[in-house]
Amino acid sequence: MLSSEKESPEDILIPDVHPDAFDALLKYIYTGISNIDSVECASNLWYAAKKYMIPEMEMDCVNYLQNDVCHDNVCQIYEMSKLFEEQKLEQQCLTLISHHTNQVVNASSFEDAELTTIEAILDLVELQVESEVVLFKAIERWAKKECMRRGLTNNISEQRSLLKTVLLKIRFLTFSLEVFSKEVAPCPLFTREECFALLLNLASVKSAPSVPEGFSVCRELRKRPSVEIPNGYERFCSRKVLFETLLLNDGSLICSICFRTNYSINILGVEVRTQLFSYDVELLDMNSLPMIHSGTHNEEFEVNLLYKERSQNIQVANVTKSVRVKYDSSTKIFFDGPKKCKSNIDYFLTVTIKSKGWYPAGLCSPLTQVKSTVFTFCNENKQGSVTEGLIKSIVFMF
Repeated sequence: MLSSEKESPEDILIPDVHPDAFDALLKYIYTGISNIDSVECASNLWYAAKKYMIPEMEMDCVNYLQNDVCHDNVCQIYEMSKLFEEQKLEQQCLTLISHHTNQVVNASSFEDAELTTIEAILDLVELQVESEVVLFKAIERWAKKECMRRGLTNNISEQRSLLKTVLLKIRFLTFSLEVFSKEVAPCPLFTREECFALLLNLASVKSAPSVPEGFSVCRELRKRPSVEIPNGYERFCSRKVLFETLLLNDGSLICSICFRTNYSINILGVEVRTQLFSYDVELLDMNSLPMIHSGTHNEEFEVNLLYKERSQNIQVANVTKSVRVKYDSSTKIFFDGPKKCKSNIDYFLTVTIKSKGWYPAGLCSPLTQVKSTVFTFCNENKQGSVTEGLIKSIVFMF
Protein backbone atom coordinates (compact mmCIF):
# COMPACT_ATOMS: atom_id res chain seq x y z
CA MET A 1 0.00 0.00 0.00
CA LEU A 2 2.91 2.33 0.71
CA SER A 3 4.79 1.65 -2.56
CA SER A 4 4.06 0.78 -6.18
CA GLU A 5 5.55 -1.84 -8.48
CA LYS A 6 8.24 -0.57 -10.84
CA GLU A 7 6.41 -1.82 -13.91
CA SER A 8 3.33 0.23 -12.98
CA PRO A 9 3.77 3.85 -14.14
CA GLU A 10 0.62 5.04 -12.37
CA ASP A 11 0.83 6.96 -9.10
CA ILE A 12 -1.17 5.78 -6.11
CA LEU A 13 -3.35 8.67 -5.00
CA ILE A 14 -4.14 9.09 -1.31
CA PRO A 15 -6.32 12.20 -1.33
CA ASP A 16 -7.45 12.01 2.30
CA VAL A 17 -3.98 12.17 3.89
CA HIS A 18 -2.00 15.42 4.03
CA PRO A 19 1.34 15.09 2.15
CA ASP A 20 3.38 16.30 5.12
CA ALA A 21 1.59 13.83 7.39
CA PHE A 22 2.30 10.98 4.99
CA ASP A 23 6.00 11.93 4.85
CA ALA A 24 6.11 12.05 8.67
CA LEU A 25 4.39 8.67 8.82
CA LEU A 26 6.96 7.09 6.51
CA LYS A 27 9.78 8.57 8.58
CA TYR A 28 8.26 7.11 11.73
CA ILE A 29 7.91 3.67 10.13
CA TYR A 30 11.57 3.62 9.07
CA THR A 31 13.19 5.44 12.01
CA GLY A 32 10.75 5.37 14.92
CA ILE A 33 11.13 9.15 15.22
CA SER A 34 8.09 11.43 15.30
CA ASN A 35 8.61 15.14 14.70
CA ILE A 36 5.32 16.74 15.80
CA ASP A 37 5.57 20.50 16.09
CA SER A 38 2.00 21.80 15.90
CA VAL A 39 -1.61 20.89 16.59
CA GLU A 40 -2.30 20.80 12.86
CA CYS A 41 0.61 18.41 12.33
CA ALA A 42 -0.56 16.18 15.19
CA SER A 43 -4.14 16.14 13.88
CA ASN A 44 -3.13 15.22 10.32
CA LEU A 45 -0.67 12.61 11.52
CA TRP A 46 -3.22 11.14 13.95
CA TYR A 47 -5.61 10.58 11.05
CA ALA A 48 -2.89 8.90 8.99
CA ALA A 49 -1.82 6.70 11.92
CA LYS A 50 -5.45 5.66 12.40
CA LYS A 51 -5.87 4.91 8.71
CA TYR A 52 -2.77 2.69 8.55
CA MET A 53 -3.23 1.22 12.05
CA ILE A 54 -0.02 2.38 13.74
CA PRO A 55 -1.02 2.61 17.43
CA GLU A 56 2.39 3.84 18.64
CA MET A 57 2.18 6.82 16.30
CA GLU A 58 -1.39 7.45 17.42
CA MET A 59 -0.25 7.61 21.05
CA ASP A 60 2.52 10.09 20.18
CA CYS A 61 -0.10 12.33 18.56
CA VAL A 62 -2.47 12.05 21.53
CA ASN A 63 0.35 12.82 23.98
CA TYR A 64 1.32 15.92 22.00
CA LEU A 65 -2.28 17.17 21.94
CA GLN A 66 -2.73 16.51 25.67
CA ASN A 67 0.36 18.57 26.37
CA ASP A 68 -0.49 21.38 23.95
CA VAL A 69 -4.22 21.94 24.56
CA CYS A 70 -5.12 25.50 25.55
CA HIS A 71 -8.01 27.95 25.06
CA ASP A 72 -6.78 28.85 21.55
CA ASN A 73 -7.00 25.31 20.19
CA VAL A 74 -9.25 23.40 22.59
CA CYS A 75 -12.25 23.37 20.23
CA GLN A 76 -10.19 21.88 17.39
CA ILE A 77 -8.65 19.24 19.67
CA TYR A 78 -12.05 18.44 21.17
CA GLU A 79 -13.43 17.78 17.70
CA MET A 80 -10.51 15.48 16.88
CA SER A 81 -10.97 13.57 20.13
CA LYS A 82 -14.68 13.11 19.35
CA LEU A 83 -13.91 11.92 15.83
CA PHE A 84 -11.41 9.30 17.01
CA GLU A 85 -13.30 8.45 20.24
CA GLU A 86 -10.38 9.41 22.51
CA GLN A 87 -12.47 9.87 25.64
CA LYS A 88 -9.70 10.92 28.03
CA LEU A 89 -8.59 13.76 25.72
CA GLU A 90 -12.23 14.71 25.09
CA GLN A 91 -12.84 15.04 28.83
CA GLN A 92 -9.64 17.06 29.26
CA CYS A 93 -10.89 19.51 26.63
CA LEU A 94 -14.34 19.84 28.22
CA THR A 95 -12.78 20.42 31.64
CA LEU A 96 -10.55 23.16 30.26
CA ILE A 97 -13.55 24.76 28.53
CA SER A 98 -15.58 24.59 31.73
CA HIS A 99 -12.86 26.24 33.83
CA HIS A 100 -11.77 28.85 31.26
CA THR A 101 -14.92 29.58 29.28
CA ASN A 102 -14.27 33.31 28.93
CA GLN A 103 -10.92 32.75 27.23
CA VAL A 104 -12.26 29.95 25.02
CA VAL A 105 -15.31 31.77 23.61
CA ASN A 106 -13.41 35.03 23.16
CA ALA A 107 -10.61 33.36 21.19
CA SER A 108 -10.79 33.83 17.43
CA SER A 109 -10.55 30.04 17.00
CA PHE A 110 -13.99 29.69 18.63
CA GLU A 111 -15.51 31.09 15.44
CA ASP A 112 -14.12 28.09 13.52
CA ALA A 113 -15.75 25.49 15.76
CA GLU A 114 -18.38 23.06 14.54
CA LEU A 115 -22.02 23.54 15.48
CA THR A 116 -21.98 20.37 17.58
CA THR A 117 -19.02 21.77 19.54
CA ILE A 118 -20.91 25.00 20.29
CA GLU A 119 -23.87 22.94 21.49
CA ALA A 120 -21.64 20.74 23.68
CA ILE A 121 -20.11 23.82 25.34
CA LEU A 122 -23.51 25.35 26.13
CA ASP A 123 -24.70 22.00 27.50
CA LEU A 124 -21.95 21.87 30.13
CA VAL A 125 -23.31 22.04 33.68
CA GLU A 126 -20.59 24.46 34.84
CA LEU A 127 -19.08 27.34 32.88
CA GLN A 128 -16.59 29.93 34.14
CA VAL A 129 -18.09 32.90 32.32
CA GLU A 130 -18.54 36.53 33.38
CA SER A 131 -22.16 36.61 32.26
CA GLU A 132 -24.54 34.94 29.84
CA VAL A 133 -24.13 37.88 27.47
CA VAL A 134 -20.56 36.73 26.77
CA LEU A 135 -21.96 33.46 25.39
CA PHE A 136 -24.58 35.28 23.35
CA LYS A 137 -22.02 37.61 21.76
CA ALA A 138 -19.76 34.62 21.01
CA ILE A 139 -22.43 32.66 19.13
CA GLU A 140 -23.42 35.82 17.26
CA ARG A 141 -19.82 36.11 15.97
CA TRP A 142 -19.75 32.40 15.19
CA ALA A 143 -22.95 32.59 13.08
CA LYS A 144 -21.53 35.36 10.89
CA LYS A 145 -18.33 33.37 10.29
CA GLU A 146 -20.27 30.16 9.62
CA CYS A 147 -22.38 31.91 6.98
CA MET A 148 -19.18 32.94 5.18
CA ARG A 149 -17.82 29.37 5.36
CA ARG A 150 -21.00 27.98 3.82
CA GLY A 151 -21.08 30.58 1.09
CA LEU A 152 -24.33 32.08 2.33
CA THR A 153 -25.25 35.73 1.94
CA ASN A 154 -24.91 36.26 5.69
CA ASN A 155 -28.35 37.81 6.05
CA ILE A 156 -30.31 37.72 9.29
CA SER A 157 -32.62 34.82 8.34
CA GLU A 158 -29.64 32.61 7.50
CA GLN A 159 -27.88 33.46 10.76
CA ARG A 160 -31.07 32.76 12.69
CA SER A 161 -31.45 29.42 10.93
CA LEU A 162 -27.89 28.40 11.88
CA LEU A 163 -28.50 29.36 15.51
CA LYS A 164 -31.84 27.57 15.84
CA THR A 165 -30.58 24.87 18.24
CA VAL A 166 -28.04 27.14 19.93
CA LEU A 167 -30.42 29.96 20.92
CA LEU A 168 -32.41 27.43 22.95
CA LYS A 169 -29.35 27.03 25.18
CA ILE A 170 -28.78 30.74 25.91
CA ARG A 171 -30.45 31.70 29.18
CA PHE A 172 -31.90 35.07 28.20
CA LEU A 173 -34.13 35.13 31.29
CA THR A 174 -31.03 35.47 33.51
CA PHE A 175 -30.12 38.82 31.90
CA SER A 176 -30.81 42.02 33.78
CA LEU A 177 -33.26 44.39 32.12
CA GLU A 178 -30.44 46.86 31.51
CA VAL A 179 -28.14 44.30 29.89
CA PHE A 180 -30.94 42.85 27.76
CA SER A 181 -31.99 46.29 26.55
CA LYS A 182 -28.41 47.24 25.71
CA GLU A 183 -26.98 43.99 24.32
CA VAL A 184 -29.89 41.90 23.01
CA ALA A 185 -32.80 44.16 22.06
CA PRO A 186 -30.82 46.04 19.35
CA CYS A 187 -29.69 42.73 17.79
CA PRO A 188 -31.32 42.25 14.36
CA LEU A 189 -31.55 38.49 14.95
CA PHE A 190 -34.79 38.96 16.89
CA THR A 191 -38.15 40.46 16.02
CA ARG A 192 -39.62 43.31 18.05
CA GLU A 193 -42.33 40.96 19.29
CA GLU A 194 -39.77 38.46 20.59
CA CYS A 195 -37.75 41.14 22.37
CA PHE A 196 -40.88 42.66 23.92
CA ALA A 197 -42.09 39.28 25.18
CA LEU A 198 -38.70 38.49 26.71
CA LEU A 199 -38.51 41.92 28.36
CA LEU A 200 -41.92 41.45 29.96
CA ASN A 201 -40.85 38.05 31.27
CA LEU A 202 -37.64 39.55 32.65
CA ALA A 203 -39.67 42.23 34.40
CA SER A 204 -41.88 39.48 35.86
CA VAL A 205 -45.01 41.20 34.64
CA LYS A 206 -48.03 39.07 35.67
CA SER A 207 -49.68 39.49 32.31
CA ALA A 208 -46.48 38.74 30.40
CA PRO A 209 -46.93 36.52 27.36
CA SER A 210 -45.31 33.12 27.28
CA VAL A 211 -41.65 32.90 26.32
CA PRO A 212 -41.42 32.89 22.51
CA GLU A 213 -40.84 29.58 20.81
CA GLY A 214 -37.17 28.80 20.29
CA PHE A 215 -35.98 30.48 23.51
CA SER A 216 -34.94 28.94 26.83
CA VAL A 217 -37.32 29.25 29.78
CA CYS A 218 -34.50 28.66 32.30
CA ARG A 219 -34.10 31.40 34.91
CA GLU A 220 -31.19 29.84 36.81
CA LEU A 221 -27.75 31.38 36.59
CA ARG A 222 -25.09 29.03 35.31
CA LYS A 223 -23.04 27.23 37.91
CA ARG A 224 -19.38 28.08 38.07
CA PRO A 225 -16.72 25.42 38.50
CA SER A 226 -14.43 25.35 41.49
CA VAL A 227 -11.60 27.87 41.33
CA GLU A 228 -9.22 25.01 42.03
CA ILE A 229 -7.74 23.22 39.05
CA PRO A 230 -9.49 19.83 38.87
CA ASN A 231 -7.59 16.89 40.33
CA GLY A 232 -5.24 15.40 37.78
CA TYR A 233 -4.75 18.58 35.76
CA GLU A 234 -2.38 20.50 38.02
CA ARG A 235 1.29 19.58 37.48
CA PHE A 236 4.44 20.54 39.37
CA CYS A 237 7.89 21.05 37.90
CA SER A 238 9.98 20.58 41.06
CA ARG A 239 13.72 20.95 40.61
CA LYS A 240 16.15 18.86 42.60
CA VAL A 241 18.20 21.00 45.00
CA LEU A 242 21.88 20.11 44.55
CA PHE A 243 23.30 22.37 47.27
CA GLU A 244 21.39 23.87 50.18
CA THR A 245 22.06 27.09 52.06
CA LEU A 246 20.25 29.93 53.85
CA LEU A 247 19.72 33.51 52.70
CA LEU A 248 18.87 36.53 54.83
CA ASN A 249 16.27 38.82 53.28
CA ASP A 250 16.66 42.27 54.78
CA GLY A 251 14.15 43.96 52.49
CA SER A 252 13.70 42.54 48.99
CA LEU A 253 14.98 39.12 47.94
CA ILE A 254 14.75 38.40 44.20
CA CYS A 255 14.83 35.00 42.53
CA SER A 256 14.88 34.95 38.73
CA ILE A 257 14.99 31.86 36.54
CA CYS A 258 14.91 31.33 32.79
CA PHE A 259 13.32 28.19 31.36
CA ARG A 260 12.02 26.64 28.17
CA THR A 261 9.98 23.52 27.45
CA ASN A 262 9.82 21.04 24.58
CA TYR A 263 6.00 21.27 24.53
CA SER A 264 3.66 24.20 24.96
CA ILE A 265 2.14 24.38 28.45
CA ASN A 266 -0.09 26.61 30.55
CA ILE A 267 1.60 28.19 33.57
CA LEU A 268 -0.74 28.52 36.56
CA GLY A 269 1.72 30.04 39.05
CA VAL A 270 4.56 29.04 41.36
CA GLU A 271 5.10 27.29 44.65
CA VAL A 272 7.59 29.23 46.77
CA ARG A 273 9.35 28.35 50.01
CA THR A 274 8.50 30.28 53.16
CA GLN A 275 11.06 31.54 55.65
CA LEU A 276 12.68 29.30 58.23
CA PHE A 277 13.35 31.96 60.85
CA SER A 278 12.28 35.53 61.47
CA TYR A 279 14.56 38.46 60.75
CA ASP A 280 15.56 38.96 64.39
CA VAL A 281 17.10 35.46 64.69
CA GLU A 282 20.90 35.64 64.69
CA LEU A 283 22.53 32.68 62.95
CA LEU A 284 26.17 32.39 63.97
CA ASP A 285 26.73 28.71 63.21
CA MET A 286 24.95 27.10 60.24
CA ASN A 287 25.55 23.66 61.76
CA SER A 288 23.57 24.40 64.92
CA LEU A 289 20.34 26.07 63.87
CA PRO A 290 17.74 27.17 66.43
CA MET A 291 14.35 25.52 66.67
CA ILE A 292 11.94 26.56 63.91
CA HIS A 293 8.88 28.52 65.01
CA SER A 294 5.68 26.49 65.14
CA GLY A 295 3.37 29.46 64.51
CA THR A 296 2.37 31.39 61.41
CA HIS A 297 3.39 34.75 59.98
CA ASN A 298 2.61 37.09 57.05
CA GLU A 299 4.64 37.12 53.86
CA GLU A 300 4.33 39.15 50.66
CA PHE A 301 5.33 37.87 47.22
CA GLU A 302 5.37 39.38 43.75
CA VAL A 303 5.55 36.99 40.78
CA ASN A 304 6.29 38.09 37.23
CA LEU A 305 6.36 36.02 34.01
CA LEU A 306 7.71 37.43 30.73
CA TYR A 307 9.57 36.63 27.53
CA LYS A 308 11.73 38.70 25.22
CA GLU A 309 10.88 39.69 21.68
CA ARG A 310 13.31 41.79 19.67
CA SER A 311 15.12 42.84 22.85
CA GLN A 312 11.86 43.98 24.45
CA ASN A 313 10.33 42.40 27.54
CA ILE A 314 6.78 41.15 26.92
CA GLN A 315 4.89 40.61 30.16
CA VAL A 316 2.73 37.49 30.30
CA ALA A 317 1.52 37.72 33.90
CA ASN A 318 2.08 39.56 37.17
CA VAL A 319 0.60 39.06 40.61
CA THR A 320 1.29 40.36 44.12
CA LYS A 321 -0.04 38.44 47.08
CA SER A 322 0.11 38.63 50.88
CA VAL A 323 -0.48 35.34 52.66
CA ARG A 324 -0.48 33.87 56.15
CA VAL A 325 1.91 30.92 56.14
CA LYS A 326 3.77 28.52 58.42
CA TYR A 327 7.52 28.67 58.91
CA ASP A 328 9.55 26.13 56.92
CA SER A 329 6.72 25.33 54.51
CA SER A 330 5.61 26.47 51.06
CA THR A 331 2.74 28.37 49.48
CA LYS A 332 1.25 28.53 45.98
CA ILE A 333 0.92 31.87 44.21
CA PHE A 334 -1.48 31.67 41.24
CA PHE A 335 -1.92 34.04 38.30
CA ASP A 336 -5.45 35.16 37.32
CA GLY A 337 -5.69 32.22 34.92
CA PRO A 338 -3.54 29.83 32.88
CA LYS A 339 -0.82 31.59 30.86
CA LYS A 340 0.20 29.93 27.60
CA CYS A 341 3.93 29.33 27.23
CA LYS A 342 4.96 28.15 23.78
CA SER A 343 7.53 25.44 23.26
CA ASN A 344 11.21 26.25 22.69
CA ILE A 345 10.91 29.89 23.78
CA ASP A 346 12.80 31.30 26.76
CA TYR A 347 10.54 32.54 29.56
CA PHE A 348 11.70 34.48 32.60
CA LEU A 349 10.04 33.85 35.95
CA THR A 350 10.83 36.26 38.78
CA VAL A 351 9.72 35.98 42.39
CA THR A 352 10.32 38.95 44.69
CA ILE A 353 10.01 38.21 48.41
CA LYS A 354 9.21 41.37 50.37
CA SER A 355 9.22 39.96 53.90
CA LYS A 356 12.31 40.08 56.08
CA GLY A 357 13.67 36.77 57.37
CA TRP A 358 15.87 33.74 56.73
CA TYR A 359 14.97 31.63 53.68
CA PRO A 360 16.06 28.20 52.40
CA ALA A 361 17.87 28.38 49.07
CA GLY A 362 20.28 26.42 46.94
CA LEU A 363 21.56 25.45 43.51
CA CYS A 364 19.11 23.40 41.42
CA SER A 365 19.32 20.86 38.63
CA PRO A 366 19.26 22.30 35.06
CA LEU A 367 16.75 19.73 33.71
CA THR A 368 13.43 18.48 35.06
CA GLN A 369 10.96 16.21 33.27
CA VAL A 370 7.25 15.94 34.03
CA LYS A 371 5.72 13.15 31.95
CA SER A 372 6.85 13.96 28.38
CA THR A 373 7.45 17.67 29.08
CA VAL A 374 11.10 18.61 29.65
CA PHE A 375 11.95 21.86 31.42
CA THR A 376 15.39 23.23 30.56
CA PHE A 377 16.65 25.98 32.83
CA CYS A 378 18.96 28.31 30.95
CA ASN A 379 20.34 30.95 33.29
CA GLU A 380 22.86 33.39 31.89
CA ASN A 381 25.21 32.31 34.68
CA LYS A 382 25.92 28.70 33.82
CA GLN A 383 26.78 28.03 37.46
CA GLY A 384 23.28 29.13 38.47
CA SER A 385 22.36 31.08 41.57
CA VAL A 386 21.45 29.87 45.05
CA THR A 387 18.35 32.07 44.90
CA GLU A 388 16.84 29.57 42.42
CA GLY A 389 16.13 27.28 45.36
CA LEU A 390 13.57 29.78 46.68
CA ILE A 391 11.17 28.52 43.99
CA LYS A 392 10.04 25.05 44.96
CA SER A 393 7.93 24.34 41.85
CA ILE A 394 6.49 25.82 38.68
CA VAL A 395 2.78 24.99 38.71
CA PHE A 396 1.33 24.28 35.27
CA MET A 397 -1.16 22.25 33.29
CA PHE A 398 -0.94 20.61 29.87
